[in-house]
Amino acid sequence: DNPVGYVIFMDQAYELSAPELQAYLDKVPSLRKYTRVTKLLEMLKTKEATSVGKHYLDFEINGKKLSDYAGKGKYLLVDFWASWCGPCRRQIPVIKGLYDKYKDKGLEVLGVAVWDKAEDTRRAITEEGITWPCIIDAGTIPTDLYGISGIPCILLIGPDGTILSRDRQGDELVADVDKYLAR
Repeated sequence: DNPVGYVIFMDQAYELSAPELQAYLDKVPSLRKYTRVTKLLEMLKTKEATSVGKHYLDFEINGKKLSDYAGKGKYLLVDFWASWCGPCRRQIPVIKGLYDKYKDKGLEVLGVAVWDKAEDTRRAITEEGITWPCIIDAGTIPTDLYGISGIPCILLIGPDGTILSRDRQGDELVADVDKYLAR
């Protein structure tokens, strides 16, 4: 119940689930006075609402909707990324490999550029040789909707619109995609 306790709490709070954070706030209600704490709780609840097993939530950016791609009878890998994000760019070859391996088995890919300038995104698309569609200049709309606090955030959405995988990268992402498409 002091500034030092708040700093220590916040150092660990990002590792908690929404119910765990809520339980902690019930025990120490004075932490609710901090805007960062209430925003974190809201973000965790949003992340939980868009977790594995839930239906994707639609959004629209410059006339393009997620529903234009998801829930259309195919698997959709959605990559929330930015041009300046090193880990995001390191996942592009992984995504390319999955796309090449499974495009004939019903896998589509959609990039969603968040927290980035449109011209920087376009340059990165060219530099990286990205061939799949990309929603550009999404800002914080999808990250707020999905409770995304860090990128890359990659979702695998099933043919019926159910989120099958979330927040996986590298070998874990490959294993999740293989699980559904290697049949």
